[in-house]
Amino acid sequence: MKLNFKILCSAAVLCFAGSVFATNSDPLKNSSPDGEVRLIPIKEHEGFVPSKESPIDILNGHCKAHGLSLKFEYGVLGKEWNCTVIINDKKYKIDFQKCENKEAAERETAEHVCQILGLSAQDRLGKYFQNNKIPAKLSDVDFLYEIKGSIFICKIKIKDKVYERNMGSKGKKDAKNQIIERYMYEMTKELSSQDSSSKES
Repeated sequence: MKLNFKILCSAAVLCFAGSVFATNSDPLKNSSPDGEVRLIPIKEHEGFVPSKESPIDILNGHCKAHGLSLKFEYGVLGKEWNCTVIINDKKYKIDFQKCENKEAAERETAEHVCQILGLSAQDRLGKYFQNNKIPAKLSDVDFLYEIKGSIFICKIKIKDKVYERNMGSKGKKDAKNQIIERYMYEMTKELSSQDSSSKES
């Protein structure tokens, strides 16, 4: 197996990083009922299921957890839609928003609010670094994209090291969220394994 990435972290993490960032060269094209397409190496797919949470689901969960009210208001001018998210009495909107339908406007605004509130996948990655004492921060991270047919493939670059899996989606943002989820999923497994090994010794 080819070693693609060694994360810059503590000596404890470095000793098992190779198993986290190994890749497999046999991709499986996997289409789900909702039309999303994933390119995932067969062996690496085991145990990992990308989240289907939409930005609206994330906002709903956040508001329920904190006892906040959540409402959506819509406007339409001709064939162009816009949406305003109202959390308690605070309104969030995108200036000059012009979407082709109500659903697109709702999702775009919800994504915007998630970023403002620090609920996006990228924000969760930054918190993951902090919570697991990994010596990296969001300013060290770049997201690299390539297109295979109509599929966006995203890689995470932390300083000069690249974490990649043959995973993709028809949407650029979805591809980014997917690789972030995969990174945190694998690192959590490895950190748990390392912690168990330390306790046994």
